[in-house]
Amino acid sequence: TFYQNKDNSLIVDTVLHYAARSGLIKSADSGKFEMFLQQNLRPSVFKPPRHLNLEELLEKKEDLLKIHSSLRALTERINSLLAEKQIALPKVTNSMLTRLKKEPVDTTYKQNVLRSLAFWLGHERREIAADWNYDTLLTVCREGRQTENYREGARIGFALYSRGDVIDHEILGWLKKTVRSYIDQSIGHFSYGRWGKVRAHDITTLYVDFPKEIQSNDLIHYQQCLRSATSLAHQMAIRWALSPYSTKNRFLSIAIVVGEYASLDNHLLPLLNAKLPDDPVIRMSDMARQCVLINDIRVVLCPEPTETTLFNGESFAIWWIEAFWSTLYFDFVSELLADPILQNHPAAVEKLNRLLWRLPDQDEADATEKEANAVTSFFKFPQNSLLGLEIAKTLYYRRRFNEALEILRVVLSINPTDLIARTLRMILLRNMALDAPTFNAACGLFRQAGKEARFIESNCSCESEDFYCEYAVLHMAQAMRTLRHSRSDPRVAKDKEALLALKKNIYASLAAARDLFENGIAVSPSAIRSAYLLGSVRLLVAILKEDEDIFTNPRKALACRYQTARDVSVNLHWQDVCIYSFTRTYGEMIPADEFIGHINNGLRFIEEITKDEAAGQKGKRSAAVGSKVTPGLMTLNF
Repeated sequence: TFYQNKDNSLIVDTVLHYAARSGLIKSADSGKFEMFLQQNLRPSVFKPPRHLNLEELLEKKEDLLKIHSSLRALTERINSLLAEKQIALPKVTNSMLTRLKKEPVDTTYKQNVLRSLAFWLGHERREIAADWNYDTLLTVCREGRQTENYREGARIGFALYSRGDVIDHEILGWLKKTVRSYIDQSIGHFSYGRWGKVRAHDITTLYVDFPKEIQSNDLIHYQQCLRSATSLAHQMAIRWALSPYSTKNRFLSIAIVVGEYASLDNHLLPLLNAKLPDDPVIRMSDMARQCVLINDIRVVLCPEPTETTLFNGESFAIWWIEAFWSTLYFDFVSELLADPILQNHPAAVEKLNRLLWRLPDQDEADATEKEANAVTSFFKFPQNSLLGLEIAKTLYYRRRFNEALEILRVVLSINPTDLIARTLRMILLRNMALDAPTFNAACGLFRQAGKEARFIESNCSCESEDFYCEYAVLHMAQAMRTLRHSRSDPRVAKDKEALLALKKNIYASLAAARDLFENGIAVSPSAIRSAYLLGSVRLLVAILKEDEDIFTNPRKALACRYQTARDVSVNLHWQDVCIYSFTRTYGEMIPADEFIGHINNGLRFIEEITKDEAAGQKGKRSAAVGSKVTPGLMTLNF
C-alpha cells in the first residue's frame, strides 16, 4: 500500500505535518491521522463513465472536473499548491501526463503523479473531490477502453474547399467543435480512447474513426460504426448549411469509407477531392455502399456511380447520398429545434407565415426576410433539398402541416421526382385528413394523398420499404377514419346500405394496405417495419370480422379474444417477436400527452401480465381470457 511503501515515507511525513498544521489532527502522528480518515470516510457509489480513459478525461476536464484552464496552466497550479503546502508528492509535467495517457500506471512514481492531481482536486474542487479521488483516477487509467486492437471500421472525413472565399481558423474551429459536440451528445457509444475523436489530416481536412467492434469478415458487423458515421454526415450536412460560414463560394465535402484503417486514406481523400455534378455533399466508397445496403441504413443513394482512376491505376467508384429517410431514422438537428421561427408560439407562427406567404400589400423591406433563420437560409439555396426536408420534418413533428407543405413545394418545384419529399407530402396530407373536421373533408384529403402516391409509383424510383409502408399506412388511416365515422354517426347504423358501403370501403382499404406491406417486405433487406405493420393490419381485420358490432357501437373497444390475437401473431412471427414503435399504427402524428398516455397504457398492461405470471397464474389467466375480449399491446394503438 501507499503507507507501507518505504519509497513513500517522505511523502507520508509531509502529509502528516500538513494535516497537523491545518488543524485536522493535533500532532503529526500516523495513528491519529488514520483514525481521522476512518471517522471521515464517506463511501462513494460514483462510477466514471464507461470506457473513459485519462486522455478523454483531460479533454472533457471542463465538464467532468470543472477545470477551465489549459493543461499547462493546470500543471503549474498543481505544482504551486504542492510547494505552498510543502507536500513531497512529485511535480506534474505535460510530458508525464502524455505518458499516463498512453502507458499503464505500473510504477510508484506514476501513481504518485496521479496522487498529486487528486490532492489538487481535493483542495481546489471540493464539490467533486469525493467522486474524483485517487482511486477513481487510477480506475480511469487502468480500465479505460483499450483501442489499439481495432484495425477495421468506418472513417468519415470532412474537407472545406474555397471557390474565392477565405477559409480561416474560425471556420475550421467551428467545424471541429460542431463535429465533436454531436459525437459527445449523441454517439457516446464510440467516444472512448482515440475512437470518435476529431483529428486533422491537413489544414482543411478532418476525420473521425468509428471501430468495427466485432472482428469478423461479415459486413453486417459494420452496422453500428457505419450508422454512427452516416448519422454524423447527416447532421453536419444540415448544420453546415445553417451556419453563417456556408456561402456559394465555400463548400463542405463529406466522405465515408469502411475497411482496414491502414489503407482507408487511399479512398477517403479521392472521395473528398472529387469534382462531381451538382456538388453532392456526402460521398462514399463502393464497399461503404454495400455495407449501407446490407445493414439497411435508410438513405437514398445515387442510381449510378461516377468512375475515376486512382494514382495506382485502380478503378474507383464514387457513390453519394441523395437523401435520408430522416423522418423516422435520423435524429433531429438541434439548431432547427432551437430556431426561433420554427417554434410553436403565436409570434413565431405569425413570422413564419409572413415569410412563406407574402401578402400583396406587404412591405418590400420586411425585416423577416432579412433575419437569419433556417427558412431564409433555405431560401438562399433552395436546391439544398436536405435542408428543406429537415425543416419540413421539424414542422411536421410540431404539427405545422401547412407550413411543412409550403417548404416541400419549394423542394419539389426544383426536383418533382424527389422520393422523400413526395412521400413526406403524402404523410402530411394523411395527417391533415385525420384532423379534418368532417368525414367528407377527410375523404378529399385522402384522395389527394393517394394522388401523391400514384405519382411516386409512376415517376420515382420507389422500390423502398418506407414508401410502401407510408402508402399502406395511408390506406390504414383511411380505414380507421371511416371506422371512426361509422361509430360516431348514429345515422350510419340506421342506413343498412350506407353501413354496408362503409364496411366494404374499410375492408378494401385494409386489403390494399396488406398488399403494400407485403411489397415492403419484398424490397427490404430486414422488413422490420413492414412485417410488424402487416401484423397490425391482419389483427385489425380479425377484430372487425370477429365482432362487426364494432362498426356501429362506439362503446365497444377495438379489442379481441386472446386466442384471436395469438393466432394472428403466431402466423406472422412464429419464431420471434418484433415490437415497433409508432405514434399510431395508422400513422397519425398525435400530441405528446396522448402518446405518453398510450405508453402508460402499454406499461400498465405489461405490469398486470407480469404480476399474474409472477404469482403463478399464467395458465389460469390464459384459460380465463381465451373467450374474453381484452386489450393487448398490438391493439392499444388502434
